[in-house]
Amino acid sequence: MTDTMNMSPEDRDARIAEYVLGTLAGEERAGFEAELARDETLRRAVGAWSERLQPLADSVAAVAPPLALRDRVLARIGGDRPEARPFSIIRWLAWTFGASAIGAAVAVALVFMLTPQPPKLGGYAMLRQETGTADVVVFQIDKDRRQVVLFAQTAGAGAGKDYELWVLPPGKSPVSLGVLKAAERIERPIDQMRAALIQPGTMLAVSLEPSGGSAVGTPTGPVLYTGVFHLAGD
Repeated sequence: MTDTMNMSPEDRDARIAEYVLGTLAGEERAGFEAELARDETLRRAVGAWSERLQPLADSVAAVAPPLALRDRVLARIGGDRPEARPFSIIRWLAWTFGASAIGAAVAVALVFMLTPQPPKLGGYAMLRQETGTADVVVFQIDKDRRQVVLFAQTAGAGAGKDYELWVLPPGKSPVSLGVLKAAERIERPIDQMRAALIQPGTMLAVSLEPSGGSAVGTPTGPVLYTGVFHLAGD
């Protein structure tokens, strides 16, 4: 039996995606390539994933991380323990949000992997459409609640339009967290008032608004994406 044949479908797809993106390394990569040489079904699957992921990978400019980044990552994920399983943000996101979210997980992983000095994650939300498309809007806030990161793996908003992110605190009016662009990673500071509204279980939403965002302080266009905020580790 080969390694991927013993995996669940979700783990198998995640392993293939990691190989295609070049994030599978060391013995895992060597073992995968040995299996690839003798398994035609696996080669076809790699080809299919390459067609899906390569345009996404090619659209992101390369970033050279600082040399100290690897040590910090290993320290945070327990990489100094021989028995620890290698960390994979693709697998983590896929497990967290289900097999149908693997494509979105890969897109989000690209954002995380190409961040040279990411702040410590405090919480996150993944906003999806009710129709179950692969589109996703990612929101994350650092542990000190001073900065947010936004990323929309979606189609463009259209001429004269922008996506706008809102927090929907229970019993209160929506509060804007700013506009965002499709396929553009955005970092911005967040004030204490807005940060205090973002609690575990709080709903976030993205609406379609005129360019620059709503002029009246509340959503005026259709709400396209919704999701719930989670603390990191939940």
